[in-house]
Amino acid sequence: MWTHGGLLAYFGPGSQATQEELDSAKKVADELLETKEFELEKDSILRICYREPNAFSGGSVQFETSNQKIKVNVDIIRGSSELPTLNTLVSCLSAFAPDRFYDDRKHVLMSQKKR
Repeated sequence: MWTHGGLLAYFGPGSQATQEELDSAKKVADELLETKEFELEKDSILRICYREPNAFSGGSVQFETSNQKIKVNVDIIRGSSELPTLNTLVSCLSAFAPDRFYDDRKHVLMSQKKR
């Protein structure tokens, strides 16, 4: 399962996350776990679609399983001071499921996306 411990494992040794980013990630993870609205077995996730925020609108991350889609809106726009935290999230999802993490606009794996 994607749990608090699982999330924080990606922020462990070798992470370049600041203490503020770590605190923010922990807070988000705590909130998600409290609501129990976001609990998926890793093997049940077929696809993770990431829509990068731009100058005019926020983005999203959508987790797709065989029987549901869970969309998490990312209310950050390009240039936001919270962009480093979003970049860390993208890195974590790339490490978590590189074979299922897609750019929603270009329809390619994030690992194959040209930067």
